[in-house]
Amino acid sequence: MVACDGGRSPIRTTLGIELKGSTFSERWLIVDLGTTKNRQRHTEVFCDPARPCLALPGPGGIRRYEFMLFPGEDARAVTDHAFVRGRPTRACP
Repeated sequence: MVACDGGRSPIRTTLGIELKGSTFSERWLIVDLGTTKNRQRHTEVFCDPARPCLALPGPGGIRRYEFMLFPGEDARAVTDHAFVRGRPTRACP
């Protein structure tokens, strides 16, 4: 059996399998877009200290954007549509 259900895997937890390894303390907001004008076929990394971010290509024209969240940023606020649509950074297209 293969459990490909993520880091908080309910299957792994149910089977009592310990997750080994380390993780980063930074939180990231991940946004997948079904359509975008960005047609780059490679991963783009934007090292802007105002908001580091990544843009990655996905299957079928999907584009994933990952924005680093800062300490003190409220999870509910950063997942609000207004925040996401306002582009959390200008560096990430």
